[in-house]
Amino acid sequence: MDFDNYLCEITEPEQECGYISFIPAADGSWIVKRKWFDRDAPIRRERRWRGVTLPARPDFAEEIRKRFSVSPAWGAPFRRVRYDINLESLVTGHGYSVMFDRCTTPLAPSAAVVQCEVEYLRSRTLLPVDDAKLMNEFGWLIRATRESLEARRVEAIEDHLSKLSFLRNAVGRGRA
Repeated sequence: MDFDNYLCEITEPEQECGYISFIPAADGSWIVKRKWFDRDAPIRRERRWRGVTLPARPDFAEEIRKRFSVSPAWGAPFRRVRYDINLESLVTGHGYSVMFDRCTTPLAPSAAVVQCEVEYLRSRTLLPVDDAKLMNEFGWLIRATRESLEARRVEAIEDHLSKLSFLRNAVGRGRA
């Protein structure tokens, strides 16, 4: 995938901190993604809305105020090139993704972040989800991904850097 993304940071009220981003879809609609978090961490609450209709030249700040009753502190565009490997456990029905992506921003053309993200997606099972088994399986996938990168001599730093933090660093916004 290769797509633009328009990210707006939300800094208040405290329980709404995180970001809201707008991604143009191939059919002319938009995907609106919202993440709530106050710092980069492995688990962040997220919600997406697909098929959203926006004006031809959307005012993202106004859309955020109208749809979510919050105001963005600032925003920045970025481009994301992403390759996904989706996996599903035949034993548990849990679905995961290993995503490789490269993000750049026109506001700082020399800045780029290249990431490999391992993410839990969903569970397709009729049985109750055993959180311990899910986390064990997820941990195995993280280790397998790390070992695969190491075997290929890919230098990496293991962290939880968000796209928001990448953009803050790239455009010199620091922590709001």
